Amino acid sequence: MGRLFWLSPVLFAQPNHLPTPELLIYSVIPDPHGDVWAGTNKGLARINRRTLQIRNYTTEDGILADEFNRYHFVHLPDNRILMGGLEGITAFYPSQVRPDPFQPNVEITSLQINNNAVRRVATAGA
Repeated sequence: MGRLFWLSPVLFAQPNHLPTPELLIYSVIPDPHGDVWAGTNKGLARINRRTLQIRNYTTEDGILADEFNRYHFVHLPDNRILMGGLEGITAFYPSQVRPDPFQPNVEITSLQINNNAVRRVATAGA
């Protein structure tokens, strides 16, 4: 059977570490790799217990909802973590959550100011 962790919501105000000065943490689950996963009202936060470095995941990263619920989380024996949010359950293996190394090139292909196209002006050396 999975281990259940219960924690009352806590208000944090650490602008240097957290994505917003008023972040409600509804649930906290440690993983075997030295991180703590926190279900919040602003997404899912991965907190390194040694460095206190925080990476926040939101719907832009693929989770179902940015807000999680109190008491809706479990750490299963296979090391999968399930966290219940407003849109359903987000399930993941912490060891498989890695940063995306792809850094796309950004190009401006056109520019408009007040619906008028701005044409490129050749400069010396360009």
